[in-house]
Amino acid sequence: MSNKRIGVDIDGTLTTLDIIVDIFNRETGKDLQTNNITQYDVGLCYGLSKEDSGKIWRDFTGEMIERSFCGL
Repeated sequence: MSNKRIGVDIDGTLTTLDIIVDIFNRETGKDLQTNNITQYDVGLCYGLSKEDSGKIWRDFTGEMIERSFCGL
């Protein structure tokens, strides 16, 4: 049985793009803006491999959600 999951947040309930971009910027040392995100796979906009992008998502999804709910 596969351990993979897919989550879709179509209305910004769990997090917002600005928080995602802020974390990806911090973790990659880049300075992209939300209007630079032109791919569904955010990691592609940062030139990341699926593995590296996946690591950021795994390591920081909790922070993304917490910041959205706390308004940080």
